[in-house]
Amino acid sequence: MAIPRIYEVIGSHADVDGVDQVTPEETTLQLPGDGKKRMWLITSFHYVRTAGDATSYVPRIGRTASFTNADIDTVLAYNSTLVGTPISEVFPAGIPIKADANGRVYFQPGFDTGLNNDGNYRIMFEQAEGN
Repeated sequence: MAIPRIYEVIGSHADVDGVDQVTPEETTLQLPGDGKKRMWLITSFHYVRTAGDATSYVPRIGRTASFTNADIDTVLAYNSTLVGTPISEVFPAGIPIKADANGRVYFQPGFDTGLNNDGNYRIMFEQAEGN
């Protein structure tokens, strides 16, 4: 049995545009890349909005840049949540996502309003076996 390859992506957002939850600002999440598309499992997702004018958010993760709400490339998406409610979720089975050849997947916080939204994220990934 192979030892799991765990990777943690931690970061912050500052002054995120919240004008459009359908195609919001996007953050590239960088995983190890070696020129091959790799399958990963999202094992946990944590997000805390720390400042700004937004009243709700619709965070989501996708496998391609500029993915849109509820399209085929959306892998993880939450319902609209009040910004005062941090999201902290662990997925025991993991949610599969294929990174591009450079190890990239994409995160959109999806704020509903304001140009000044800040937040912190921590997302855990495990490389799927066999790749």
